[in-house]
Amino acid sequence: HDQLLTEARAVAASIVASSPTAAAMTKTLLNNASNSTLDQMLEFESYATTVAFLTPEYEEGVQAFREKRAPDFARAAAKGRS
Repeated sequence: HDQLLTEARAVAASIVASSPTAAAMTKTLLNNASNSTLDQMLEFESYATTVAFLTPEYEEGVQAFREKRAPDFARAAAKGRS
């Protein structure tokens, strides 16, 4: 039980640290997967990927990688909403 809780917390922390837009799109894709065909899901995934590449969070991720630092996706997402 303790090991499961520890692992669940680690997964939750990973999700919280990720891009809010990418996490939301992933959740939407997973929720739609059981009611969609493979072709529909590939189309949805292609669209989601295109949208993700246009977000400030993507730019922050690339910049953070180049600067060898942890990305601040929350700040980037807030910047995109202003």
